[in-house]
Amino acid sequence: VSMATMGFRVRLSSPAPAGGVTVLYSTSNLTATSGLDYNAASGSLTIPAGQTQGTIFVTVLPDTVLEGEETLRLTLTSVIG
Repeated sequence: VSMATMGFRVRLSSPAPAGGVTVLYSTSNLTATSGLDYNAASGSLTIPAGQTQGTIFVTVLPDTVLEGEETLRLTLTSVIG
């Protein structure tokens, strides 16, 4: 079983202004566990000037135990721009 990537699309209600828009993000556990089910992620996403969206990617780890659906939280903070 190989790793997969999950994408979270971040959309603005209008195009980003000159200089773009930067948002900080981080993941946290809900029913999925960092290190077992996914790789924790944090950092910043910049949506360039004139654009309305960007994507944050989180790596999902292979699972050898049959389980139901699991969830994690992606928190966006500190919007700059």
